[in-house]
Amino acid sequence: MDDRKKFLLGECVQAYLPLTEDQARELEGILETKTYSEVKAVNLTVYDKGMIKGIEKGREEGREEGREQGQISGLISGLMFATELKFGRTDPVIAEKLNALSSLDEIGRAQTFLKQASTPEEFLRDLARP
Repeated sequence: MDDRKKFLLGECVQAYLPLTEDQARELEGILETKTYSEVKAVNLTVYDKGMIKGIEKGREEGREEGREQGQISGLISGLMFATELKFGRTDPVIAEKLNALSSLDEIGRAQTFLKQASTPEEFLRDLARP
């Protein structure tokens, strides 16, 4: 039997052979054995394929978000260091404001404010602007 026919047979079994929970578990156990491993591989439903695709997309989005968060965290650490270099210390209120930054645009604005500020108070005032 070719893969297409195996798939269609599997689809028919799943669609038209109602199974109790115990029977479904038993069938799943049988399909997990080496003898029937090909049936399991061929017998992905549209739902299964969609789930797999969704999981893969979710993982990729998670990786992208993680990279961006890492970049933001690194830039905030750099801003803290630059603030200490410029003013000799980082005021706890400034540190709190910097740690609250959540986008690359906000961090870019904060970098500009730090470059232009003459005092920590001026920097803090600029950070508080919308």
